[in-house]
Amino acid sequence: TDAFTQHDAQELNRILCDRLEENMKGTKMDGSIKRLFEGEMENYIECLDVDYTSKRTETFYDIQLNIKSEKGHDLQTIEESLREFTADEMLDGDNLYEAEGFGKQRAKKGIRFVKFPRVLNLQLKRFHFDMERMDMVKLNSRFEFPRRLDLSEFVPGAGHYLLHSVVVHSGDVNSGHYYAYIRPTLDDQWVKFDDDNVTPCSEYAAVEDNFGGSDLNTSNYFERFPSELRHFQWPTRARIHNAYMLVYIREDCAEEVLKVPDPKEVNRRMVERCTAEVRLLEQRRREKMELQNKLRINLVLECDLCSLTGFWDHNIPPRHSLEMNRDQPVKDLLLQVAQYLEVSHRHVVLFALHYRVHARTVRFEHMPTTRSLRSQMPQVTSPHYDSANPSLVVLCVASNGYE
Repeated sequence: TDAFTQHDAQELNRILCDRLEENMKGTKMDGSIKRLFEGEMENYIECLDVDYTSKRTETFYDIQLNIKSEKGHDLQTIEESLREFTADEMLDGDNLYEAEGFGKQRAKKGIRFVKFPRVLNLQLKRFHFDMERMDMVKLNSRFEFPRRLDLSEFVPGAGHYLLHSVVVHSGDVNSGHYYAYIRPTLDDQWVKFDDDNVTPCSEYAAVEDNFGGSDLNTSNYFERFPSELRHFQWPTRARIHNAYMLVYIREDCAEEVLKVPDPKEVNRRMVERCTAEVRLLEQRRREKMELQNKLRINLVLECDLCSLTGFWDHNIPPRHSLEMNRDQPVKDLLLQVAQYLEVSHRHVVLFALHYRVHARTVRFEHMPTTRSLRSQMPQVTSPHYDSANPSLVVLCVASNGYE
């Protein structure tokens, strides 16, 4: 999918599963998505007065649960929402069912779960079309979800499910931000994933704090008499951050599902590719660091300056060039210069070309041997400073008697 397209979290989850399933075909992992996330439900219509039943089985990767019922009242728990999801609808009066071979009959229709998956994705339908406003709104009402969910009421023998992830939406219907709380193992340590910020958090922050509902708003109670405070209705504000998607793992297979796989067994080629990319990045990083620490030294002799005519600026043709580390001491440069000139280092003095900002002139200044080459580099504002390839112009002066 396009990385720059804004997706709903549930929509993105479906697209991701589809892409993974498609790319796993023909590999050892083929069918993994179905084995983890696919459940079954049955749509049925059962006639009440004759022996006729129509059934159709469907698969699902997630279940969309209402926060507000079709009748308009708030649903407060997963169990309440699932009961409404599986509630019967009566077909009678003007809405009789046309049963094949029996004509119009009274019937009931609904949905029943056949099998829950090992990993159960629940989407809470926080975004709702308001018929009074004729617009989409976000429902911030309180909706509780347990850490351990018993689904035996809906499928006999379904067992218990453990809460693994909570995807939170913070904002309103027009704009918002998604982040997630994940419990990577079976212990009670939760981790918050908010873009590139990954931090440990408490169980309360991951669970109870995302039930929704309202919080007390600020109010100045000093302005009211004590008698008023006894019956005062404190102002509240909607809690705009609340759970949007929940992920549960069946308790009897949670340890197996959460087991960290060996990447080399799952996809050796991908491991080798990633390892090669990491090595290449590390090599480039070292080369960049080395380049940043390198300094080109352009050596100029006294005779070179004497050969110049007219006015000269910082563009002095060098006699010799060499590369050194910026953190090396000037003494190391002195030794190399002495070796190049075939003169004892005791008879050589070095001067660095510097730019005087106030006077707007260039001049050579003595280079103390105890200081580093980095301290002698020209300033960024100097006309002879080259950001792409920094260099230092050094004048080499020997004692009398050396040519």
